[in-house]
Amino acid sequence: LQGARDDLVEVVIDPVKLSSYGLQLDQVMQGVGASNSLVAAGNLEGSEGKYAVKVPSLIETPEDVANLPVVATPNAVVQAKDVATIRSTFKDAETVTRLDGKPAIAIEVKKRIGANLIDTLNHVREVSDSFIKTMPEGMHVTYTQDKSVFVNQLLGDLQNHVMIAVILVFIVILYALSGRASLLIGLAIPSSFLIGILLLAMMGYTINMIVLFSLILAVGMLVDDAIIVTEFAERRMSEGMPKADAFALAARRMAGPVIAATMTRIAAFSPLLFWPGIIGDFMKYMPITLIVTLSASMLYALVFAPTLGAIFAKAPK
Repeated sequence: LQGARDDLVEVVIDPVKLSSYGLQLDQVMQGVGASNSLVAAGNLEGSEGKYAVKVPSLIETPEDVANLPVVATPNAVVQAKDVATIRSTFKDAETVTRLDGKPAIAIEVKKRIGANLIDTLNHVREVSDSFIKTMPEGMHVTYTQDKSVFVNQLLGDLQNHVMIAVILVFIVILYALSGRASLLIGLAIPSSFLIGILLLAMMGYTINMIVLFSLILAVGMLVDDAIIVTEFAERRMSEGMPKADAFALAARRMAGPVIAATMTRIAAFSPLLFWPGIIGDFMKYMPITLIVTLSASMLYALVFAPTLGAIFAKAPK
């Protein structure tokens, strides 16, 4: 918090009154200080962090200071108000904050480690919107150095790149294979994405830049398993085998090669899971996303593709 002035309870000692009670300035200071100490009460640990808990002091308002006992005499208890004037004011400003040349109060908000930046900003906006309703007239809230704008723009660009990559891969498949076969193989991409994103959500992971980049990296590999199964089935159909039998045989005969190929790719990315330090915590989304989506593509190639092929496929001429 910058630019704000903290509350201050000012105690102005009257030397005449102090002398009339036979007191020294140090006695007043010790009496007030002893009554305003914070006492540690332990720590409170929860899911959001660890916090120190302290018993609050007795002084919160000028009246609390005025009624503080300074010293006890044989005749009476001398209170702070008997020897001083108590008033509420503000500390002298240590920093000056301005926005567009006008006085301002700056509040810096930092997200916790592992927290989602967009969710944090949305929560900050909810809090500020409720605070705006109680602000005096003429005051307003301005957001500066909002990193979520850059993040949202980057996420949008990555989403566009994912779509472009999917379209390019589908065009290549459509050019190389027959229409129905290319459609059957092309469905491996959205199906794997859908299954992968659902599994990531169940694991507690959100869509971020690393996840989107990993999806772009995986696009070209997601169709490999479906190509193997579909090509085997089409070869059998060209020999006269019924399409249902051809795809069932393809799923059985190609299960070994498909699983081996998928496990090989997964093994290549698995070491990234053990990347140490903060970078490892940041980059772990890549191998997890690739492992999940590649596994989903294998599931599609061995289960969903043969099922759809048995219904919609057409024997090549």
